[in-house]
Parts: sequence; structure tokens; C-alpha cells
Amino acid sequence: MNENPFETYRQFIETALVDIEQAFGFQQYTLWSPKRTIEWLGEQKSLTEAVKKREGITDWRTVTPLGGPGTVLNAAVLYTLITHLHLYNVTETGVSGGFYTIFLLHALQDHQGLLTSLELEDNDKVAHLVPANLRGYRGWHLHKGTDSLKFLKDDPKVSVLYCHDSLHTMSHMLKELEQFKKCQKDKFIIFIDDQDTDKFWQRCLSMGAFQKPGYSVKWISGNESRLKGHLGGFLYYVKN
Repeated sequence: MNENPFETYRQFIETALVDIEQAFGFQQYTLWSPKRTIEWLGEQKSLTEAVKKREGITDWRTVTPLGGPGTVLNAAVLYTLITHLHLYNVTETGVSGGFYTIFLLHALQDHQGLLTSLELEDNDKVAHLVPANLRGYRGWHLHKGTDSLKFLKDDPKVSVLYCHDSLHTMSHMLKELEQFKKCQKDKFIIFIDDQDTDKFWQRCLSMGAFQKPGYSVKWISGNESRLKGHLGGFLYYVKN
């Protein structure tokens, strides 16, 4: 029996990372290492246990009013981005049970990075999937019962990766995007799950909503990658 659940997703993960490398203009194998990536992910007990739990939940929304858990593909991509690019400060809006949070925390604690997690709900279900060995990480700041837009308006914008994972209206997602884009770092990444809600991604492209003065931006999602409908939306900003 295969003990590494990421083997099931090997082709998806390889395709996603190679497509992101090409879309962002990274050198080949900056993210994807053919010999190591899947084995390396599988060595992390917290990650393998999270994936096995995720595979056993057909529809998490039947047990909680919070949104459903993220996909294994996007979780693996986020973990790889943080680890290979040495991203040290991450903001997450929409925690739900904490599936993505597990991957973010695991990657960040390897180099003492910081994670700010914002969740509108305030109950015991929030982040309940996060195991004890990660829950006590001192670089994690979980804010329950918190409106992301209100919080982000006062945030110093020091994150280099912003992760949106929750079902919201087009209007809310646009407002959140505008807050993310206030980041003044030389380089930063925005990840948007559920990017097809209200046709968000295509509408943003047609509106020029991803543009930021003084920065070049490159993007890829399930619409542009070979993984039609599977990959979340990733935006890469570089100061000119």
C-alpha cells in the first residue's frame, strides 16, 4: 500500500508547477524537482495526514456552515511556493477548517515565517483540522470573528503571499484584491481559490483589475493552465 498520498496527484502537481514556472518567467525547475517534490511532500507527516483526512471527506459543507476544504493540488502548490521561494510572511483570508492552513504553517515554520489567518466565523470548527504540533507555532496569528476587509485596511502590508480561500461575491473579492495589491514589497504573490465565483477571474482580466501602477503582473489559473478547472488563480507582482 502506498503511504505517500501525493503520488496520486503527481501528474497534477508536476503540471501545475511547470505551468506556473513558465507563466511567471521562473527558471525551469525553480519549483518542480522531478526527482524530489512528491517524495519530499510525502515525508511531512502533518501533510500526509491532512491529505488522507481530506480524501475521506466527500463534502465537508454538509457538517459545517463554513466553506469546503481546499484542494490537494492547490495546497501542494502553496507549500512549494513558500518553501522554494523562501516566502516568510503570509496572510490568509478564509480559514474554514484549516486545510490550507496546515500546508502554510508547515512550510513557514521551516524558516520561522509568519502566518496571519483571518476568519469571519468564530466557533470551534475554525481551524479544527490543524494538528497540535502546528497549532502551537508561535509565528501563527489566528483571528476568528474578524472581517478581512476591516483588518486589511489597517494591516502594514508586509506579506509576500496573500491567500484568499472562501466563497464570496464578486464585489467582496474585488475589495479584498485591492487590499492585497496595496503591498509595497518588491515581489509578492496573490492566490485566489474559488476564482470562478461570479466569473471573477475573467471579469478581472477584462476590467484590468489585476494591474498595479509601478508593477508588472503575471498570472495563471485553471483557465490558462493545462489543468483546466483544477488550478486556483495565482498572480505574481514584481516592482518595475
